This record gives sequence, structure tokens and C-alpha cells, in this order.
Amino acid sequence: MAIEAWLHALVQSGQEANCLTLVAPTRFHATYVGTNLKDRVLGALRQIDPSFRDVQMVS
Repeated sequence: MAIEAWLHALVQSGQEANCLTLVAPTRFHATYVGTNLKDRVLGALRQIDPSFRDVQMVS
């Protein structure tokens, strides 16, 4: 599955203390993205806003 497919299903849930929370459709999806793609997501986010320090995935 392409990276875009994993990221497309995420929905922004909130932002607090320099952490963005993203909601995934399933626990498996949240775990996979958090384990395998979190660094890429955080890197892209920091290009937009360098103050972000973390991204949290929930289902």
C-alpha cells in the first residue's frame, strides 16, 4: 500500500502543547502509521511549523 493511502485516512483531531493529534480509522492503522510513518509526518509538519515536537496517532 502506498504511503499516501495510509496518510489520506488520517483526520486532524486537535493540537496541544506542540503536539498534533491525528485520528486513524482503526487501531491497526494508528499503530502502523505511528510505528512506520511518524517520523515522515512529523518532518513534513515541522517544515510548515517548526514549533511542533510530536505527532500522536489515535483511533
